[in-house]
Amino acid sequence: MITKRIIPCLDVRDGRVVKGVNFEGLCDVNSPVELAKFYSDNGADELVFYDITASSDGRKLFTDILVETAKKVFIPLTVGGGINTVADFDRVLKCGADKVSVNSGAIRNPDLISQAAKLYGDQCVVLSVDAKRVDGHYRVFAKGGREDTGLEALSWIKRCVDMGAGEVVVNSIDTDGVKGGFDLEMLDAVCQVVDVPVIASGGAGCAQDFTELFNKVPGVDAGLAASIFHFGEVKISDLKQELKNNNIKAVILSNSNKTEKVKMVADLIGIPYIKFATKPLKRGFKKAQQLLDIPNENIAVVGDQIFTDVIGANRSNMFSILVEPLAEKDLFLTKIKRLLRRSTSFFDNS
Repeated sequence: MITKRIIPCLDVRDGRVVKGVNFEGLCDVNSPVELAKFYSDNGADELVFYDITASSDGRKLFTDILVETAKKVFIPLTVGGGINTVADFDRVLKCGADKVSVNSGAIRNPDLISQAAKLYGDQCVVLSVDAKRVDGHYRVFAKGGREDTGLEALSWIKRCVDMGAGEVVVNSIDTDGVKGGFDLEMLDAVCQVVDVPVIASGGAGCAQDFTELFNKVPGVDAGLAASIFHFGEVKISDLKQELKNNNIKAVILSNSNKTEKVKMVADLIGIPYIKFATKPLKRGFKKAQQLLDIPNENIAVVGDQIFTDVIGANRSNMFSILVEPLAEKDLFLTKIKRLLRRSTSFFDNS
């Protein structure tokens, strides 16, 4: 069995995280910046950020709150809402997203998927589908579940994957927010028609719902949820232990020695480990530069906060790295932190 991912979802409206039932009755939950940092620090494998009214309002996704959120997240970040053009992909990626989720924009212009995949790669293009049963068939809905498109969901999903979507998020409107379990029937049907990662969304009410999901629909790669995480009903660490207890592979944060983690970081980006380092290290910079594709003229040396932020090392175990100066500095640091957090050396794969 492949390692399963647990993904909290931030549905954002007017700069605040909200949650409802069956896509209706939305209520305020918290700040996306605060929640994003909490999940990044507490074992989430990835994070999804949806500006849920961008499409229905006919506007572009708010980037200011996204930039602030991305600075706090050191796990893969998928962003969606108001994505209608390749330029929207570019704008969101530059704000700190790792992947871009497209829904209504692809319905209006299916070629958007192939265009984005050619420019940024399939792994960057996430198809998000809001589906609901209508007269015994799975139907695609748009604009945050407000508009029935008339499209049959399974054929639409297959078509988009064939065009270049590298991942599919299946949002079941029938089970959204109800907390009665994931829509296993719909998810199994989707897994039968595509060979890319499928993420289940809508219906999680307890840890056992994830266990049931991964056991009964093994083709699903990840479980996405919102309210049970937002309101503290399920802790991600407890959920992953529950998965482990049921022989389901999940990434669990390691408690290894901090000094050993510092050595792992140094090895990962090619900087030699030197205890009590107090001055910028010149060796290894080229490797870090190549990993993030930054030209020489945009490089400057900064302090060592990355190591204290990412792995909790104290000031006796620091290194200096290369980052872009001025406005791009924070985003560059974020990219490096995510790179480090993705290293399997930091985790126990249980």
